[in-house]
Amino acid sequence: MKVKRFFGADIRAALRQVRHELGPDAVILSNRAVDNGIEIVAATDYSESALGQIAGTLQPAADDQPAKFKPDQVTLSGKRPVAPQLVNPPRPSAVPQRGDSVTAGTPQAPVSPGIVWTQDPVLTEMRREIKTLRGLMENHFSALAWEEYGRLHPLKVDLLRRLMRLGLGMALSEKVADAVKTTDDIDHCWRAALGMLADMVPESDIDLMNNGGLVALVGPTGVGKTTTLAKLAARFALRHGARQVALISTDEFRIGAHEQVRIYGRILNIPVRSVSTADELETALAEFSDRRLVLIDTAGIGQRNSGITGQLRVLEGGLRKLKTCLVMSATTHRTGLLEIVDAFRFINPSACILTKLDETTQLGGVLSTLIASALPAAYLCDGQRVPEDIHTARKHNLVSQCVAIAQNIDDKYQEEATVLSFSGMTSNARV
Repeated sequence: MKVKRFFGADIRAALRQVRHELGPDAVILSNRAVDNGIEIVAATDYSESALGQIAGTLQPAADDQPAKFKPDQVTLSGKRPVAPQLVNPPRPSAVPQRGDSVTAGTPQAPVSPGIVWTQDPVLTEMRREIKTLRGLMENHFSALAWEEYGRLHPLKVDLLRRLMRLGLGMALSEKVADAVKTTDDIDHCWRAALGMLADMVPESDIDLMNNGGLVALVGPTGVGKTTTLAKLAARFALRHGARQVALISTDEFRIGAHEQVRIYGRILNIPVRSVSTADELETALAEFSDRRLVLIDTAGIGQRNSGITGQLRVLEGGLRKLKTCLVMSATTHRTGLLEIVDAFRFINPSACILTKLDETTQLGGVLSTLIASALPAAYLCDGQRVPEDIHTARKHNLVSQCVAIAQNIDDKYQEEATVLSFSGMTSNARV
């Protein structure tokens, strides 16, 4: 058996030397980083017993030290060698132990070395390159398929482009495009598609400004629940008087949360109560029973927080009387919005309030979420001003805003996203 050490600037350079001198059937016995490069120990014309002996020479002197010799598993040709890797073979004891039945002079059966073979770095790199090449080819063929589809169905592709530009998913875009009666007038088809999209958006029947009620605002952190609460309270107070409104804060987690609500209360001349238990909430609701509108501020909770149910337990006492509005930011991606709706589904929100419409770059994700979850939008917030920047949600207005915002999107990136979405749709169809 021929064993030799090779040194290279990197693993590829060293492996090239091994292949050049020992051939494709060489076995990698070990590899390690050394100064200025990589050292590889390789062998050819090997046998299992010979490999075991060589492996033993590379073991530490003490049995209690971990084995450092771990041959790297396969030959350069990709064939698995017969010999496995030796991992700390047991040493024979010079003095027989009590209870041993071994007779002196009796030859011991050879212990088969146990070997763990790892992955050949060349094969690993080759698989990585093949995977990358496959991705490039799929993208290329997807673009070709999209061009061919556009040649066969030019009107539908134009509608799909426009709908995807809004930020809608490919599935919803195709559903709308398929439902539109095609004509030669693309603008007419586009108006029909937008009208159909608006009809799919659920609309809330909640009218707090006229009817009042007991309403709790819930949602993840940082979406503007407290500011939204102040906008609703101020708008109602301007219309019906401050004596018709009351505020309750249940946020025990955010520093200064209670004080922020109290500040709004002082500015608007509205009473505020802070509660931390369901019993305290019941007491506060009883105290404000003569108020037409009672708004409850809650702690912001991430949709992936496992303790979300426990942190909203304070509302349990009043859930039979309360309506809950889920507050969400329009800047959140469609997937995140769906996660939020799913996480807060246990409190059965009556509607949602969408904030930060002035900061979002696409509203299609919001529309997709409302349609997919059948959750209606009650109010829209598009700024920090209290109470000016809150408006009753109207589905046709929401679609119009979605179209206006989409005008600022770069066509190049949107076209790439459309092609990728089309690729995923056609792949799923083939499966």
